[in-house]
Amino acid sequence: MPPGTEHGAQWQLDGEGNWEPGRGVRGPLTVRLVVIPHPTLELEGGRLRTTIQVDFAKLAMGGLLTIAGLDGVRVLEVPPATPSGTWLCLAGAGMPTTDGRRGELWVRVVLRVPRVLRPEQIEVLRRLEEELASGEESES
Repeated sequence: MPPGTEHGAQWQLDGEGNWEPGRGVRGPLTVRLVVIPHPTLELEGGRLRTTIQVDFAKLAMGGLLTIAGLDGVRVLEVPPATPSGTWLCLAGAGMPTTDGRRGELWVRVVLRVPRVLRPEQIEVLRRLEEELASGEESES
């Protein structure tokens, strides 16, 4: 099976199937590729897509994330001020394609909201909220 072969592809192998009664020969064997869904990666041609949750600080200030890819861990750079829901691309980290290259791995970064905050974290967020609100007023 060549790299880049997609779900549903079929091959017929003559003489590799069941014996045909009364003829003494084997018939054709048909093989059909079925791609089983991955728990975190979606396949679209040579392109892979995934979604990861990222904390507010990383989306606001930017930084590096480690992403599990098909061939090991990759590093993804998140630019400062990245909105939740943004798609970022890792070129050459997707599926092999029929021309021998690798597709892309597209990563959607979404905000991870903590379920529980300690009192000091709440105070830091309140101060940040006030600071951001006063900054918006001075811009208008």
